Amino acid sequence: MRMLISTAAFIVAALTVGTATPVSVFAQASDPVTITSLTIRPPVVGPPPRAGLTRGPQKQPGHVSISFVNHKAIAATEVDFALLSHGQTIKTATLSGTFSQGVTINHSWNSNDANLDQSVAITKVKFADGSVWPKT
Repeated sequence: MRMLISTAAFIVAALTVGTATPVSVFAQASDPVTITSLTIRPPVVGPPPRAGLTRGPQKQPGHVSISFVNHKAIAATEVDFALLSHGQTIKTATLSGTFSQGVTINHSWNSNDANLDQSVAITKVKFADGSVWPKT
């Protein structure tokens, strides 16, 4: 199911294509968790296999890599991400663990849905004290 995502409801990070250079990230000062870097690499489709050919680009899945930081004094225990294209969610990912204040967390996943016109947003964060952001 596709749903229209309100940009006021969560953080939208800028897109970096195929490099590890720093990116601009758009976030509000009140956001408890922010994305600090983002790389999206679309799938690579290699040439059709030929007898005796072992070199050349091979088919690779798309890839999304993000770094984020929890700014809240309470540890985050679950962070939900959305892969967005033109404001619509096309894929979601949830990361669970203990994410302490001020620590940069790096996370990545393969996605054949990854494309150059996309971004990633944090849609929900659960904290160790039971609170949830954004507040509903």
